[in-house]
Amino acid sequence: MSDTASRLQADYLTCSLCSQPFKQPKTLPCLHNFCKACLSSYLEKEMEGGRAATFACPECKEKIYVPDPSKPANRWASQFPTNFTLSGMIEAIAHEVEAKGRGVAMVKEARERRGMVTDTTNPSRSNSTDKETREDSEEKELPKSDLLDSGISPDVQTTLNRLEKLRKELRKENQRLDADIAATDECQAKEKSKLDQSFAKIYMLLEARKEQLLEDLTTNLAQEKARLQQMQQGFSNDLESVCSCEELLKGLESNPVGDEVVYDMLQAIGDQVKEIKARRTSQVPPRSVWFEQTLESARSVLNLVNDLGQISISTSLVDTSNDDENEQEENDGGSKLRQTQEESFDNQDKIPIKIRSKPKFLTAISIMQPDDKHQQIFDLTVTANGTVVMTSYGSNVVQSARKSGDESSNEFSVYAQLTLDTEPKCVAAIAPFYVAVTGLSCIYVLSVDDKILLHRKIDTGKNYQSIATYSEASLIATSQRPACIDFVGLNGFISETVDRDHTTGHILLRQPQFMATSKNGVIYVTDLGKKSRLISINNAGKLRFQCPAEGDQSPEEETGATTNLQVPQGVCVDSHDNVLVVDRAACKVTLITSEGVKVKDILTAEDGLTDPCAIAVDQEDHVYVINEFNEVLVFQIH
Repeated sequence: MSDTASRLQADYLTCSLCSQPFKQPKTLPCLHNFCKACLSSYLEKEMEGGRAATFACPECKEKIYVPDPSKPANRWASQFPTNFTLSGMIEAIAHEVEAKGRGVAMVKEARERRGMVTDTTNPSRSNSTDKETREDSEEKELPKSDLLDSGISPDVQTTLNRLEKLRKELRKENQRLDADIAATDECQAKEKSKLDQSFAKIYMLLEARKEQLLEDLTTNLAQEKARLQQMQQGFSNDLESVCSCEELLKGLESNPVGDEVVYDMLQAIGDQVKEIKARRTSQVPPRSVWFEQTLESARSVLNLVNDLGQISISTSLVDTSNDDENEQEENDGGSKLRQTQEESFDNQDKIPIKIRSKPKFLTAISIMQPDDKHQQIFDLTVTANGTVVMTSYGSNVVQSARKSGDESSNEFSVYAQLTLDTEPKCVAAIAPFYVAVTGLSCIYVLSVDDKILLHRKIDTGKNYQSIATYSEASLIATSQRPACIDFVGLNGFISETVDRDHTTGHILLRQPQFMATSKNGVIYVTDLGKKSRLISINNAGKLRFQCPAEGDQSPEEETGATTNLQVPQGVCVDSHDNVLVVDRAACKVTLITSEGVKVKDILTAEDGLTDPCAIAVDQEDHVYVINEFNEVLVFQIH
């Protein structure tokens, strides 16, 4: 092996885990490479203490997210791409070493046959040996051939035979590769044709929907215009009557009349004014329901078009659940894979196109203790200026994090913390630079800027669980003993307590967990009583809806209009008054309308959720989810 090849193999082609040349090198997102077997052993050892969705790179310690953490840990290494460039370089060096070794052996063998290898220690013996070797070679006749007649030695003939065999094998391999390339081009053409047909259908549906919406909008807008013109005519008549009354009263100054006449005129004008006021204060006829539905349909189409940049269309039927088998099929020439793809193209018309808007993962926020261990996070909130405030589980610490670097950066760093005299539970933002935190028999009001400072401590006498902002001067908090919701002012005065539905008298709460409020004063609480559910009430304590509703079936019988939650935990409200609720048992975040209708699951285990708990949104509707109580995952949903 040359010096260059030796340095190349030692510096770039050696696994840092086994110190041997790479075998099936796997490349991590941080661009470090490891043998597949070494990486698999490393991951099995890392996962002995419990399951997780991430692991630290053995080389740079960067956090690596596993594409599918639901698979066993011994198969995680197969999910990362194979670095065929490194494999090719290692194979080339091995062939070079092998070829060089064969060449040296062939030269030595040829010299021995021709008597060129001599014993330098004994010249006389060497000469005699050379003479005997030449005599033996003359006596031993080799089979005659055309090559011998032409002067080509048997060693050269053997090499030529090997080269001829290798040339045939390479030619055959090239022909097979040409066939594979042609099949790949054919598959690409078929896939492009299928995609073109699918999008053509989508365009046709959108065009038809556009024509229908334009027709409906034209009709309904004409009706709305007629209604407004009718109202305008009525107001014009009233205006004319008022002007006439004003002119009549002004004319009395120049034309004095008797008191009785003036009294009658004032009485008539007063009746006219009352009639006009009655018409103005009467309820304006609302727009038709069909008109509202037409507008909502138009908005849904516009939202679909706006989300086209984040839409993925899945048309492949290839099963990638077994990476090892797929790799073996690729090594065998890919015939089985091509056959599966061809069958999928033949059955394409029978399979609906799956269109789903995917969330975008932005970053992860972690809190580290002095001993380099992850600190447990219980709840979080995001202030109006983008500061993330988190409460700790099992300690009295409240910490805050904000973006590091310029505005385009998505990285967060923890920059301040405060130790309270009791263990904090839940936290809520009450102003751009203030948050409220529930503690033992008290509520802390903290100022959050460059530092976290205690602004006020409100003694309540109750151990509140969750907390939310109701107005600029009041908060709402949930208590588990007794199970209720208190309206608490910033002065500590409890203005109202809600524990029952004021219309039916039924108990609302059993074991409240997390809470959120909307801009309209609607309250949402997750409850883990006899039946886990999400409830929504108004400020008067009337139950608006609950998910799942009374009489709903099990999750296995879930329908599109039914919202089934197994273990609801964190809840928040976005800028569109949609409700985002965490289902811890199902490892997902569900989007629900303000009327309690499920829209879709916006985050699942496929997005990296393994044990979600609390949730929050900022003013840009970025979603912050506490995962496994030790990190905050940040996503862009819309």
